[in-house]
Amino acid sequence: MRILIVAAALALVPLSASAQDRPSFFEGFGGLRMTSAPGTAGTLGGSIGVSVTPGIQAVGEVGRTSDVMPSSIASIIALTPAEFRVSAFYGEGGVRFLTNPHGRVSGYAETLAGFARMNASFGGVGSSRTDAIVDIALRYFDSTEPMASVGGGLIMQGGPMVATVGYRFNRIFANDALAGWISGGRLDVNEVRVGVGFRF
Repeated sequence: MRILIVAAALALVPLSASAQDRPSFFEGFGGLRMTSAPGTAGTLGGSIGVSVTPGIQAVGEVGRTSDVMPSSIASIIALTPAEFRVSAFYGEGGVRFLTNPHGRVSGYAETLAGFARMNASFGGVGSSRTDAIVDIALRYFDSTEPMASVGGGLIMQGGPMVATVGYRFNRIFANDALAGWISGGRLDVNEVRVGVGFRF
């Protein structure tokens, strides 16, 4: 509760003129899936944004999500000795809308679209040699699929530094991928994200 009160107070304080001269940013981020699936799956990546107007930024990001399989399927696989994951390396571009671009704290909402490179991995059933052979065979099922994302949260900024905390929903339209056949063609990832970077 104290954090929310402090954030609200800071949102009313304008930044100095020198801080307002830094409308663009570069940021590294990490995300943790909001899922009941066993184990931990998350995203690591980086994003860059350039101011278009005081309240709108053009943004681009690249990242890697360690597992995009639906939690229901991951839970079933966890009951077996097998280990099966589908990771995604992706790139997206879009726009971010800011509620208070010159304040120390601002709300944001964003929407992006791009492509994800799907990569399946398998192990834990046979010998290491058998697992390696299966992994090689799975390379034939790797594919690049379209994806779209929406998100929102808070941006905290002061001087050259910027930090974000928020929520992100990603959907990969994996109709032609192995993971798409298993999941029905749509892979949804809900994440809580935290990022730290600098403005320039």
